[in-house]
Amino acid sequence: MKITTFLLIVFSLQLSAKGLGQNTVSLKFKKTEIAKILTAIEKQTNFRFLYNNELHGIRQKINLSVEDKEVKTVLSSLFDNTGLSYQFMENNLIVIKENIQVLPPQKITGRVTGENGVALAGVSVKIKGTAKGVTTDDKGSYTINATEKDVLVFSYVGYDDMEIKVGTATEQNIALKASAKNDLNEVVVVGYGTVRKKDLTGSVISVKGDEIKQVAAANAMESLQGKLPGVDIVRTSGSAGANVAVTVRGNRSLPKSAGGADNSPLYIVDGIQYNNYQDINANDIQSMDVLKDAASTAIYGSRGANGVIIITTKRGTAGKIKVSASAYYGWSDITGYPKPMTGPQFADLKRQANRTTGIWNSTADDSKIFSTGELAAVNSGASYYYPGMVLNKGSQQDYNIGLSAGSDKTKVYFSFDY
Repeated sequence: MKITTFLLIVFSLQLSAKGLGQNTVSLKFKKTEIAKILTAIEKQTNFRFLYNNELHGIRQKINLSVEDKEVKTVLSSLFDNTGLSYQFMENNLIVIKENIQVLPPQKITGRVTGENGVALAGVSVKIKGTAKGVTTDDKGSYTINATEKDVLVFSYVGYDDMEIKVGTATEQNIALKASAKNDLNEVVVVGYGTVRKKDLTGSVISVKGDEIKQVAAANAMESLQGKLPGVDIVRTSGSAGANVAVTVRGNRSLPKSAGGADNSPLYIVDGIQYNNYQDINANDIQSMDVLKDAASTAIYGSRGANGVIIITTKRGTAGKIKVSASAYYGWSDITGYPKPMTGPQFADLKRQANRTTGIWNSTADDSKIFSTGELAAVNSGASYYYPGMVLNKGSQQDYNIGLSAGSDKTKVYFSFDY
């Protein structure tokens, strides 16, 4: 008995010593990163550290010399004046985080002018990454509350955006530079050639191929729905992959059903008249120009009376071979379609409706309110949901691959679409 008691005491002392050893460390470092010191503590104890490698102070180099000190004491000394703090979690986990100082907002004032010193009214002044912002008054002045770490973004039509960090200055006077980008020099295709936007007098809409590809659709015109002013693009039915009807500036003739003419515009693809735009792969379109008024469509005569849509396809480019690929898959389903009652539910509704008039009191009176065919269906519990037999989910998919290559004299562009 004495021997057993002695062994238990010794064993308890060993466990106590071991537990104490896990909470104390001996370290000696000179000009060493804090991250490496934390690794050394992990090797001497059962503690594990969790932190972000991008923390500002975790790579700071310090001197440290301790002997049999508790981990808590060592960490307090280690993170002193580093902007870091620690927190003990469950399972011997210690989380290292950065002390976040909440800076009080301060009033920032200033004036925004152009390069010539003239005040700019209506300039948008926003705090980057937030929806908070103001606009300048008729004298170009503004006032906004922001912290030292905030970045102010100044934007104005026709001028380059400018970003300024607030810092400690409470006054920020800004001179915006005129934008070097000028959309008026963009080339637009018209019936008889090309012209720059600034020299264009007719009503023309120009769309780049990249804008068309932003929307996954069954055809090129459907992807432009709602993007072309004066052009109505409407689906002819709700089925998947259904065609769309296109009209420019409304209907100009009576519909065909009333003996009128076609209201569809004239399609010109690379100078050739085209009847069905659905044959054109949207990924092959370089640009699309819509001619809307009489001056722009005059060269096409009466065929251009409903407007003209000029489509320019991609060309091969000199240089290395370029390969492009795209794919999408989608489905369509009916939305908000009412689901009617089942057969038994409708029968109960009709019974209760006739109960109030005294015609029906029990199932023995069913013959008074149901026809012979209806009564047979009620007795058999038959129920048919006819819309469910014809309405199903539709799917649409598209896969495209294109190849462009060529030299200074010969250029080739090939594409395949499924």
